[in-house]
Amino acid sequence: MSWSRRALVCLGALLSASWWDGQHRLLAAGGDYPAFGTRLVLKASLTDSTRKSMTIVGRDPTIGVGDGNGSDDDPTMHGASVTLLSPAFQTNYNLPNTGWTTIGVPGGNRGYVYRSHTGGDPIRKVVVKDGKLRVVGRSGLLEHVIFTDPNPVDVIFSLGARHSCLRFGGAAIFSGGVLYLARDAPAPDACP
Repeated sequence: MSWSRRALVCLGALLSASWWDGQHRLLAAGGDYPAFGTRLVLKASLTDSTRKSMTIVGRDPTIGVGDGNGSDDDPTMHGASVTLLSPAFQTNYNLPNTGWTTIGVPGGNRGYVYRSHTGGDPIRKVVVKDGKLRVVGRSGLLEHVIFTDPNPVDVIFSLGARHSCLRFGGAAIFSGGVLYLARDAPAPDACP
């Protein structure tokens, strides 16, 4: 079999295992996707335990919406979750389907936005698109504890069976009880 014929056979097998979205990008569903972490900021107040905040930003081609609108990966139907794991704390935030909307028209698979509609939700906003994730939380209900250095902090964002994993650590800025800031984290070798 010639080289070009083998390449076409491999491409055909790849296309049959995945699908094209409307913008000619090949997307895969399910599985673990280690991703580059742009920024993680965890803040707390030493004097007021109700004043906590968290910002997570990831920009990487492996971050995506999975099979998109109407699929098992659609958070408007099934919700999503954000999990933080570190030596100092482990916490999971469920993001129910009632807070999610599509970006653009349904079926366009441009991404999703989560907005908290209750005062009791520690996560205020999430934006996930192909190549981008942003999570913002502000509440005393955030469960991170930064009295000791939490380095490293793993973040797992789950849409159905698809898990985008970021690991923040290395040369992070840490101020006990007040601030943890990590930037430009390379993608981990594997998801935790």
